[in-house]
Amino acid sequence: MENDEGEPLVLSIFRDITELKRREAELQEAKEKAEAMNHLKSTFPRHMSHELRPFDKYNGVCREILNDDAVDDFSAEMLNSIVRGGERLRDTLNSILDLSNLESSRTDMLFAIGDLNQIATKVYNE
Repeated sequence: MENDEGEPLVLSIFRDITELKRREAELQEAKEKAEAMNHLKSTFPRHMSHELRPFDKYNGVCREILNDDAVDDFSAEMLNSIVRGGERLRDTLNSILDLSNLESSRTDMLFAIGDLNQIATKVYNE
């Protein structure tokens, strides 16, 4: 195609892709953050488990003290509270680890029949 003087016409179309590139960079950054958080989510429970395991020893010591006849009622109540709290902490930690393992496909689900009344009573009493 030519103009009236016989010079070739050039058709140029420009499109500003600045916004598109900015969104691509934001998506890439969000993807990298999500991958980092996913890695943290999988490693944190293992580290948490390792750090909190000594609490089982404290519960064992409390149980041993409870077996001593010289423990008064108030101390026994406090020690029982410590033991129950430690058991709840252990159960919560184990649940978190189980969920983490399920999410990473390292564990198969196991269904078991349980006594709902017994579980509800235990939860209520704690």
